[in-house]
Formats: sequence, C-alpha cells, structure tokens
Amino acid sequence: MHQDEPVQLPASTRNHKRLPRFLVIGCGVVSALMLGLLVVLCTVVSVFFYRLSKAPEEVEAQLAAIREAGLPVTLEELDAWYPPVPDEDNAALAIQEAFEAAYKLNAPAPMVPLVGELELPHRTERLPDEVKRATAELLDHNQVCLAFVHKAVEMEQCRFPIDLTEGFEVGLGHCAGLRTLTELLVLDALIHVEQGAAEAAYASLMDAILLGRTLKNEPLLISQLVRIALHNTSIAGLERTLNHVQFEDIHLASLAAALASEETSEGLLKFMVGERCMVIGQAFRPMSKGLESAYGSAYPLSGLEPGVAYLKRLGYWDLDCSTYLGIMGRFVDLCSEPPVNRLALAREAEDDIQSISMWQGGLSRATLPRLMGTVQVHDSGIIQLRIARTVLAIERYRLKNHRLPKSLADLVPAYLDSVPIDAYDGNPLRYTRTEHGYVVYTIGPDLEDDGGIEAESAKKAWTEGDWTFTVER
Repeated sequence: MHQDEPVQLPASTRNHKRLPRFLVIGCGVVSALMLGLLVVLCTVVSVFFYRLSKAPEEVEAQLAAIREAGLPVTLEELDAWYPPVPDEDNAALAIQEAFEAAYKLNAPAPMVPLVGELELPHRTERLPDEVKRATAELLDHNQVCLAFVHKAVEMEQCRFPIDLTEGFEVGLGHCAGLRTLTELLVLDALIHVEQGAAEAAYASLMDAILLGRTLKNEPLLISQLVRIALHNTSIAGLERTLNHVQFEDIHLASLAAALASEETSEGLLKFMVGERCMVIGQAFRPMSKGLESAYGSAYPLSGLEPGVAYLKRLGYWDLDCSTYLGIMGRFVDLCSEPPVNRLALAREAEDDIQSISMWQGGLSRATLPRLMGTVQVHDSGIIQLRIARTVLAIERYRLKNHRLPKSLADLVPAYLDSVPIDAYDGNPLRYTRTEHGYVVYTIGPDLEDDGGIEAESAKKAWTEGDWTFTVER
C-alpha cells in the first residue's frame, strides 16, 4: 500500500454515524438526574421505614410522658380522672330531681319565649301582656323545679352518672336538660323584671350563671360547648335585665364575682384530655402495636380489613398515632396560656395540622382539625364573660357617681383590677357611649372594629360585625 493512500475502514464502520454531541451530553444529564432521583427516592423510603420502625417506641414514650404528667391515657383512666362525688355533696342529684319536677318544658308553648316557641322582643321592649301571663303560668307550675336548681347551684361539686369507658357512645342527656333549666331561670328573671322585682331577678340570674359550673369538670366536647352556651344564655338574660332595672351594688358585685369564677380554662383542658383519651381508645388502640404494649393488652383485629392489619404490622398506625399525640400535646399545653396567646398558638398548630400528609397520619388528619374551632368557641365564651363583667363594673360606677365613665380606665382599680383584654387582638375591650346608653364589645373573629355595630344574627357574628353588650337605660 502506498504511504499516501488513505486507510480504508471496514464497511460496517464507515456506515456507522456518530451521535450528535448534544445528545450524548443530554443522555448523560438524564442518567445523572435519574440516578439522583433514585438516590433521593431510596433515601425518602429509608427514612420513612426508619420512622415506621421507631414509631411504636415513640408512642410508648409519649404515653408514658402523659401519665407522668398525671393525665389519663385510657378510657378507664379518664373515667377515674372524673372522680365520683359523695351523694350529699353532688349537685347532679338535685339537678336530676329538677328534671323530674319539670312541668311541660318540652310541650308546645307558642306564647312563651326561650323554653317555648316565641322570640323575645328587642332588649329595650317590654313583654306583651299575653306573653307575661302565659310565661308566669308556666313558671308557677315549675317552682319546685326551680327550687331544686337553687339547691344544686349551692353545691360546688358535681358528677353526672356517665360511664366514660363507653367512649363516643357515652350518654349525655343531662346536657339538653341543663340548657332548658338555664332558659327557665333566665325566663324567671325576665318576668321578675316585668314585675319590678329586681332582687328576685338577680337571684334567678345568679342561679343561671352558677348552673354552668356543673359541667366544668366533664371532660367531653359536647359538655364544654353546652357549658359555654349556658353562659351565653345567662349573659343575654343579664343584658336584657340591665336595660330595664338597676341592681343594688351588692348584687352587681356578686354577679361580677360569679362571672369571674367562670372565666377559667379548666373546662378546655378537661376537654382536650378527654378528647385525647377518646381518640386513642377508640381510633388508634385497635390498630397500634405501640398502644398494645402500652395498654398491656391488644384489641383483636377481627373485622378489620386485611390492608388495615398489614398497615398495623408495618407500623403505619403507630406513626399516625405519634403524629396525633405530638400535635394534641401542643393543644393540651396551650390550655394554660391566656386566651390572647392561646388563639395565636392554636392557629400555628392548625397550620401544622393542614400540612400533615397521608403517609404521616390519615386518622390525625380526620380527628385534629376540629380542635382549633373548639379553642375559638371556648375563648369567645371567655370574652363574653369579660364583657359582661365589665358592664357590671360600669353599672357600679354609674350607681355611685350618677354618670357613665368616660373610659374603661375610670373603672380601675375600684371596680376592675385592670381593663379586660380582647383576646382577638390583644387590645383592651372597647367601650362606646351611645345616644341612650353605652356598648362594650369585642371586635370578634373577623378582626375588624366596626365601632360596636353588632351582626344581624348570631350565625353572621362569626364573619361580620362586633360582639356587643348594649345597655340603653
């Protein structure tokens, strides 16, 4: 072969085309990305299964910490945490007698407000004569019932005969009865107002306020919501009463002290602890290895779907339970905070609840969201109590000075230790003079100061307007 002749490549080699450079680079990048994604996926899966393997231990440690804090875990422990009360000291027995002595409180009563079907007129308007007659007749038939209620509120201890080991199936028939009794007491006060009997009206309102404390220790959501509703009914009756009569200073001071005694977060703590026991006992316990160990016995898995049983063996339910206990513990802790801090902390916890993924906890996602609403309703009740207590301080100031205060600061320290705080924004409660009187109010959950203009209805009050206590006398 001549030295200058080109080298002849085999035909197969000559026909092979090189890949463009950008494709070679692209394939390399894709391969690297796929390898990186595979590494990330393997890492995530490894971390997930590691969490699953550790979850039973985490659950046992969390439950042990709860018990070390002196709080119950099981439904049996919860029932013991709501201790029995000796019969001679138990207000629940007198309330039961009041239920039995009640006369036609569930019968149709078209001319009776509150316990009947008639709506009350505007707070400044008097009751029509026919309404007063029908209401007075109903009250006359229920004097024995009211006497038992008065006996009950003189007792400081109360334990209704409920079995908390029944879980979510526990019977709470007494809650509806307490609402009716509170309405009857307020109705009794309003009739005394119409008759010009201010002292008798005071006594009925005092009983209505104190009746709410019979539920203070009951560790259930419904019980605590009803307790707040009882307070709100009593406060509405007080508002209407103060638009028509002037109480003596001793009565105003006693009502204020009763309201202050109910301005506690003990009921909220009871609910949070009870709710945790209910969810652990009825939702997580049948599915969790860690809970089996902590309880000392296992629920049978008969009736559960095979997939649920597999997730139990895998440890998924323990991871879910650990997620639940972590966030629920924060809600228990915030019960010791003042309302203005509590609402902010609850909002932070709510954000974390919204971010829970399905792999972290399906049951947690289903059971935790209502806690924020419960905190908000509870603290709105605290604010209403503060508003009513502030109004009573204004009335005491007016009684002594024959004029209204220029500001709420005038009430300190003679009638208030300090101006109560509006938990919705951390500022003092608002006070505004009107043409015929005054209004004390909170800006409410919409966080807008509307100058004391109330919402058109209780339902709309959660989205518009202020929450007010108005006296036009």
